[in-house]
Amino acid sequence: MSEARTLSELGKAAIVTQSLLQDLGLFKQCHVTLGLAAPGVPDAGGRFPVQAELRVQERGALMYGVRTEVNSSTREMSLKGHLGVFNALGRAEAFRVSYEHGNRMSHELLAQYRDPRFLGGYQALTLSGFRARTDHGATSSFVEKRLGASAEVDLGAAGRLGAEAVLTELSDPTMKASRAVVAQLGDRVKLALSYARQGAAAGALGAATWRSVTEVAGPYGSGVMQFARQTAEGAVEVPLGGGVALALGAKAGLLLPFGESAARPTPITERLFLGGTSTLRGFHTRGAGPSDARRVPPADDGPEGVLGWGGGGNRKEDALGADLAYCARAAVRAPLPATVEGQRVPVFLHAFADVGAGALWRTRVAAAEGAPPRSVLDAEATVQDLAQGWRASAGVGVLAQTPVGQVEFNVTKVLRSRPGDAFKGLGFQFGVSSHGFE
Repeated sequence: MSEARTLSELGKAAIVTQSLLQDLGLFKQCHVTLGLAAPGVPDAGGRFPVQAELRVQERGALMYGVRTEVNSSTREMSLKGHLGVFNALGRAEAFRVSYEHGNRMSHELLAQYRDPRFLGGYQALTLSGFRARTDHGATSSFVEKRLGASAEVDLGAAGRLGAEAVLTELSDPTMKASRAVVAQLGDRVKLALSYARQGAAAGALGAATWRSVTEVAGPYGSGVMQFARQTAEGAVEVPLGGGVALALGAKAGLLLPFGESAARPTPITERLFLGGTSTLRGFHTRGAGPSDARRVPPADDGPEGVLGWGGGGNRKEDALGADLAYCARAAVRAPLPATVEGQRVPVFLHAFADVGAGALWRTRVAAAEGAPPRSVLDAEATVQDLAQGWRASAGVGVLAQTPVGQVEFNVTKVLRSRPGDAFKGLGFQFGVSSHGFE
């Protein structure tokens, strides 16, 4: 702030200073106030001295909390609690341990350390160690166990760099998994590097946001995942007048195997899943896209059949995810006159339409002269599957912008589906919209 020479520069510097202090996580509240040091009295150079006042309220040393989460599409509920110590070394660092337990016996134990002044600058370093069990039986008939560690450096506007080492085990305790899922069972190692970046801009049409995540896993070796994964998404909101706006958004993703894994099915845990509030509304979570028949008759499918796969029948298919996927969304939003303690609450009515598709890599046999036949990816056939397998839905509802994300309660109508999809032709849906695919 001391280098500012104009009121505009000073105002921008104050905003940056306040943002940097808040990013430390050290303060509950942080306010920067600017004013004239001696109103109406210029200095010898004819300039008016400005005084900056900083007011802060520090956080306590102990962090703790408990919350519950509900996924209405998969009927899963979880309880999560965390306990941690903050700023014990005077570096605004935080160490916390959290545990989450779900009603399908899913659980996660996470230990995390965060240093917001890594290497003396404003790059934040986060180190994590975790052990987790996730039951995907409601969608894909397998249980996933993960044991690993990760590191991430937040470079601010330049993005985030990450590294992850994970041992993954997939099993089928119910003996219901489809043949495609059975082929995925067993142990695998994931050694991956990632880079994520996001931004926002205001243009002639309105406010726009974008986000991109790149991940590469390797190296060569038996049982080691080998793939490159790219996802990108963007959104723009165009004012129409009177508080009404047109919201447009799109997401796309690609999972590309390489090396020894090039002709093998990609890891199901890394695939792109469609369906739910974040991608294709009207479909159940992971309810749209490639699927494969389970090995048990629908009558023996147990309580999971209440999910209503195929538009009302018992669940018959395992969701497999996609290697290529996209979805596009459009909505018209109008604000509702909702207030809490005199403050306006961001609640809107909206009418929307979604379209999207996903496809798994197709392969073909290629035979070069003097070399044995081998399987290679068939890009043309895969893109054709993607073009022909589109789904669509539309509806109306209420959405609220909250600290945990965009919460929606909608009445939805599926306009186009494919065999094996999970949805209700006309029904209610409640969920929280998030980045990326399901």
